[in-house]
Amino acid sequence: LEALRDNPIQITMSDLLQNVEKKLSTLEPANLLDIIILLQAVGGFLFLLIAFSVSDTPNIGFVTILNAIIFLVYPAYAYLTIHIWKSALTYGVTLGIGTVVCFLGMMSAVFWGQLSLCEEIDDTIQQYGCTSTITYRIICLLSVAMFIFQITLTLLLAHYQLIILKDLIEYNVIREESDDDLAPYKIPSNIASRQSAEL
Repeated sequence: LEALRDNPIQITMSDLLQNVEKKLSTLEPANLLDIIILLQAVGGFLFLLIAFSVSDTPNIGFVTILNAIIFLVYPAYAYLTIHIWKSALTYGVTLGIGTVVCFLGMMSAVFWGQLSLCEEIDDTIQQYGCTSTITYRIICLLSVAMFIFQITLTLLLAHYQLIILKDLIEYNVIREESDDDLAPYKIPSNIASRQSAEL
């Protein structure tokens, strides 16, 4: 016990970040994307749970439930695009939808962050509600997390596009080469001119 007291294990934040960076750099792109997708799915599930508790908030409750559903469905769609569908069209749609979901997460974070500063009042004001500022702060933090996960996933999808679609690209190259081999036979010009002269 005294040896531990004399020589404590000191791990600095920079050492920790270097270790994490080293481990992440050895991951395959698909595995790294899977980790981000998993984090986003867990965050989307937590967002959905909190969204149900703020669903009675005027002007935004139903929209928050829709945001939560989008935050849950998009990771599944991205996973299917990366591992099963693997087409250029679905990959492009995934990138486009991912960009929109980034803005959705940012707008949600800004809205809930602003609403968390509201004041609870005893009077009833139409289209105004401030029931739980703590819940508003929690959903704001989850929105920030979803925004960070989403922008990370979208940027990584754009960066690893050629690696993920490598099989598709190689297949298209092979198919184009085989189409060239199967091109119709062209009659040499000297034989073609002789045949036309005979006719």
